Amino acid sequence: MDYFPTWDALDAEDHGRSPSLCKIKAITGEKLQLVWARIDHPGEYVMHSHPHEQFGIVVEGRMRLHVGGQEKVVGPGDMWYAPPNTVHGGKLLDGAGVTFIDIFTPIRQDVVDEVRTKRADRLGREG
Repeated sequence: MDYFPTWDALDAEDHGRSPSLCKIKAITGEKLQLVWARIDHPGEYVMHSHPHEQFGIVVEGRMRLHVGGQEKVVGPGDMWYAPPNTVHGGKLLDGAGVTFIDIFTPIRQDVVDEVRTKRADRLGREG
């Protein structure tokens, strides 16, 4: 295992489907997962929930984020917490995309499987 992974060493893979289609890069440990996500305008961060605990931090762009019954406009440096099974999502603002990093525990096996499958499919088409 590489103890010093870098985002630049990872290819971005498609995740989800329109209108929440985004590009993601994932680094997965034994019990913790970091996911870099980029949603381009006019996409949206569709309202959803999952059984995983999640922290997020905005790297670039702004969105009106809903978590549980709360709403806030978030931008670079802003963070949020979504407890397990809490509905969350948001609308992109300013006619621009948004990039954020999510931290999940336990790991999202659906993300691991999706990235692995899409990477293999992409490499098969390129090779």
